[in-house]
Amino acid sequence: MAGGGSMQSMNTVIKNNRNLLKKNRTFLKNKKDLFKESGGEVEFKKLSKVELEVLKLKIRKKIRKESIKNNISLGVIPHRNPKTPQYVG
Repeated sequence: MAGGGSMQSMNTVIKNNRNLLKKNRTFLKNKKDLFKESGGEVEFKKLSKVELEVLKLKIRKKIRKESIKNNISLGVIPHRNPKTPQYVG
């Protein structure tokens, strides 16, 4: 049968990717595990819902600014989707 080796490697890659997708690990979980293994302790600051929303808006605003700056430097005109909510801030 022709291509037997390449088919086997393709199946192996698909199997490995499937196994990676099954692992539902968040950034914080990974970071906590890393600190545990190194023998350190980590405590994350707890935010109220209002503080969390303010932080999210700041991050979105920063990303938006960077995106606009990158688009301008590349000479790309961003397309605005009328269905997307606009964040004012």
